[in-house]
Amino acid sequence: MVPWVIRQFGSVQAVEQQTIVRVNNRYTGESAVFNELRAKRPIESPICPDDILQRLERTDGCTFCNPENQTPSDLTGRVRGKHSVTASNVAKYDAHHGLVIPTSHSPQQFTAEKTRDYLTVALEWFRQQRAVDKDAACPYLMWNVLWRAGGTIIHGHLQMTMSTGGHYPAVERFKRAGDDYSLFGANGKDFFYDLYRAHEALGLGFMRSGSRIIAELTPRKEKGVMIIRNLADWSEFPQLAEPVHHVLKSYQAMGAQSFNVLFFLPALPLDNGWYRFPAIVRFIDRGPLTGNASDIGGMEFAEMPVIGTDPYKVMQQLVTTSAQPS
Repeated sequence: MVPWVIRQFGSVQAVEQQTIVRVNNRYTGESAVFNELRAKRPIESPICPDDILQRLERTDGCTFCNPENQTPSDLTGRVRGKHSVTASNVAKYDAHHGLVIPTSHSPQQFTAEKTRDYLTVALEWFRQQRAVDKDAACPYLMWNVLWRAGGTIIHGHLQMTMSTGGHYPAVERFKRAGDDYSLFGANGKDFFYDLYRAHEALGLGFMRSGSRIIAELTPRKEKGVMIIRNLADWSEFPQLAEPVHHVLKSYQAMGAQSFNVLFFLPALPLDNGWYRFPAIVRFIDRGPLTGNASDIGGMEFAEMPVIGTDPYKVMQQLVTTSAQPS
């Protein structure tokens, strides 16, 4: 196999002396295994890049290009921003489930101004849902960019829910981790601040626009990045736009094409310890659009993701992007 190994991985030594690192977060229960060699394994790519470009640019038949006439509104009506408008989701996975639909068709064009508009529109939608249903207490926002990330419609869009009966399990798990850390593990210290400080001490964290940004040591998948920001009140939510846009620019510089942006937000009202819970934004790269291999395998179902991206290289790009003009 020597000739094939050299062609595929660069050298025999790279295979014979692989570096495998496992990281465990004792409070969230998350773990990850890192091995850069995994990113170089052979993957067949039957999709032509030219076909991808054509699919991204085609707007004929796109219902989201005309959302006012071709999407339903919520019972509370629509929220309209300068660069986006809301719609109700036809196939819901929660009773309160809506969309933020940007006016721009391209799912890969991001600006700080547009990102702030999307978050401002989502915030007003959350407020309206809670106004009509006091049991709707748990806001969640996610941005699935293209089909590898579960975005079945090419036109860019964000999905938002306002659930009842408790937050989604991943958010609840992070809250329990923070509560356990403060109450039992660290004499009242802030878990999320210490999570950032641990990454910062290892060269994997920095501050930007009042938010803490880390290249995750226990990411859900490739190029895991997390933003942590304490909100004095809900009106500060759109202030996440600048750091979110910064990470999106960094992702594009790293070649990410399809990815998830997940917003873990405190439940309302801010009792039962939710006042200690910051806004958390997690970014996950889902792989190239030309690939036909799934990025989720058996190890992910064992809740042990195998990561082929060095977090220090992710952090290097985040810092490099900081030095570039917005």
